[in-house]
Amino acid sequence: MRSCLKVPHLAGLQRSPSSKFVSFSDDDDVHIADEWDRTPTQPTKDLCYHEILEMKAIQNSLPQADQLSDPLTGRPARQFLSKIPITLLPLLSDESASESSQPPPPSTSTSNFPRVP
Repeated sequence: MRSCLKVPHLAGLQRSPSSKFVSFSDDDDVHIADEWDRTPTQPTKDLCYHEILEMKAIQNSLPQADQLSDPLTGRPARQFLSKIPITLLPLLSDESASESSQPPPPSTSTSNFPRVP
């Protein structure tokens, strides 16, 4: 079904009215178009690891539809939210996530290069 934006033509009126109408068929079954903000927005900020873990937990808690098993391997198929590319990320405990966010310890090797702060 394809929509068509229509402007009503009133006899004796030179300028068109400000309201817009949408019709989805050849008949004049007219629906008033909503006025909503269509301006582009900035993309979302990058997610931190904690937010990705939270999304992964939500993804794992969602109900899944009954699916046929994979015909080649025989394993049951699993379908998650396909538009969120987080299926390859490992789930780490909070301790592991906090350890990975800390800077590495200073090296004890002797080098002739000065340390950069």
